[in-house]
Amino acid sequence: MKARPAAVKGWEKALIIGWAFVLSLIVTAGLPAQEADGSSAAATEAEAEVEAEPSPDRRQTTRPTARPAARPAQGLVLGGKAWADIFAYGMGPGLEDAGYAALMSTSLNIINARRNLLIFEAAVDFGLGYGSAALPAQALSQFILASLPAGIGALIPLQSGNELSALSLELKKFSLSLNPGFFSLKLGRQIHNSGRALVFSPADLFSSPDLSGLSATRRGSDIALLSIPIGSRGGGGLIAKPGIDPGLGIYAARLSSGFKDFEAQAQVARGLGPDAFWCASLDFKADILIGLYAEACLYRPDASGIPALRTSLGGDYSWNRELFLRGEYYFNGLGPELSDYQIREDGLAAFQEVHNAYLSLSWLFLEEFSSALSWIGSIDFFQAQRNSGSATIVFSWQAVQNSSLSAFLRLGYGATDIDSLQAGLRMELKF
Repeated sequence: MKARPAAVKGWEKALIIGWAFVLSLIVTAGLPAQEADGSSAAATEAEAEVEAEPSPDRRQTTRPTARPAARPAQGLVLGGKAWADIFAYGMGPGLEDAGYAALMSTSLNIINARRNLLIFEAAVDFGLGYGSAALPAQALSQFILASLPAGIGALIPLQSGNELSALSLELKKFSLSLNPGFFSLKLGRQIHNSGRALVFSPADLFSSPDLSGLSATRRGSDIALLSIPIGSRGGGGLIAKPGIDPGLGIYAARLSSGFKDFEAQAQVARGLGPDAFWCASLDFKADILIGLYAEACLYRPDASGIPALRTSLGGDYSWNRELFLRGEYYFNGLGPELSDYQIREDGLAAFQEVHNAYLSLSWLFLEEFSSALSWIGSIDFFQAQRNSGSATIVFSWQAVQNSSLSAFLRLGYGATDIDSLQAGLRMELKF
């Protein structure tokens, strides 16, 4: 009978902290000079160049657009966003384990103003989890610390009475690019998908999907990327992910080409260490009535010597710039019995059955409102145990420029019948 007052107290504290956090950022973010349309130069520049990673289906076809006329002549451009999630949750059979939680986050993006020969990029995320939200922050930080060099990720546990809190830090980008024209060399932490798919990309061994947010993105990794253009649509390249010990790294060579609305790429990769492997992959993208893309990877672990096929097929469609649909199917020939190394690289330990899928639908309406629905899960309908998956629904209202208020609902289900439900609000500000 004493647990209920503590939960109410936690909810009130989470609400107060969340609003104070966002209001303070609104005040400080209003200080930079404004563009003619009301947005700050930092927001315009950073959002276009740093925050929004090109989607896999547009990565090789997007052409540079005209830059805004007003921008700093030199130095660094700072942009980013801040958001606060306040939600109620239920877990376990019958959602018996219930409570409240809050998660405050800030993402800072930095890029140099002059981008002729050298380009410097950096992005860092700070997160303060309160209550049950500290557990995902802790799990994410442990994942980061296990797979990255020292200093890239950090977790600071905080204690306030009997309440759990955690402060997390993740360096998402920290890279330097050299672009003399006849080649491009990019070194450091960067987000690079060597495949086409957003979530299930068997050809990509250098980044992993991030499913912790309200929409799917990809995490960065420490790599060296050398790209050499061949003709107007072709190119070759070398990719290295040495890690702390080069003897445990992944190394790949690739060759790409295209014509009209079709692009294709071939890649051969070698992973070293106790879980050494070879991976030969092919992928393509074609813009017909829809954007269609596919990947196939022949994966051969040294330990067993038995090759296995991993394939994905996906498509995306946009109608009148208001309705956006994406779907992906993933066949995992390795099966659910993967090594710890492969699970860590894919970042999809919960969705590594033989048959898996991802769907997302977003709709923009009434200019200021939008909604999104996404689902990911396994689809092995003939197996004895239940399939696992997660579905998220988001409704957003852009109250004023560069700020929004969203309501979200997330449902998780698993093979062990332990379900989870989250319902909450997100306040977001871009600067």
